[in-house]
Amino acid sequence: MTTNLWYLQKDIKIHSLYDKKIKKELTIDKMIELRLVKKGDLVKILGRGKIDAPIIITAHKFSASAEKLIEKAGGKITKI
Repeated sequence: MTTNLWYLQKDIKIHSLYDKKIKKELTIDKMIELRLVKKGDLVKILGRGKIDAPIIITAHKFSASAEKLIEKAGGKITKI
């Protein structure tokens, strides 16, 4: 399963504003809970779009552009 930063940014804003489910970290378990990915999916984050929240994102893989954009926003990546 691949997803782009613009899609995650949209979900971070929606969930942060309404139910506070995403605060400082977005893990695979949180993505499953929010139905962004399915259990058992291998998750790769791609760099299309932008992200402005300083968040820690956990995934199996990240594109080089996604890593740069996440770190530029003050966030961090965690590869599993």
